[in-house]
Amino acid sequence: MERPLYPFKKQALNKVQKKPVARTLRQLINAECQYHWPPGSVLYNQIEAPPSLRPGIKVSDISGLPTSLQDPATNLRYASADEYRVVKDLPPDAVKGYLLLRNAHSDTII
Repeated sequence: MERPLYPFKKQALNKVQKKPVARTLRQLINAECQYHWPPGSVLYNQIEAPPSLRPGIKVSDISGLPTSLQDPATNLRYASADEYRVVKDLPPDAVKGYLLLRNAHSDTII
């Protein structure tokens, strides 16, 4: 028994179409390696992403927790009052070491 055809319904929606299968990164790279591409063609694994426009997450230098607090005297970041007490008692060479780890060192600080 056939379905009745109605003029106000779209006939294209009656046919179910298969969705394209999503491929994993490994499948894409393997497919690119099997085919001999002409020189100068851009492949999926050669595309480099531009730098991110989002600002980096600021983390505490002592614990690594996300924070927005920073000691103005030493420029060390801290996440809690307990860490602030530790930052205040650090010797200058330890402060310089923490800043070197973060690549925020400067000879004018301290």
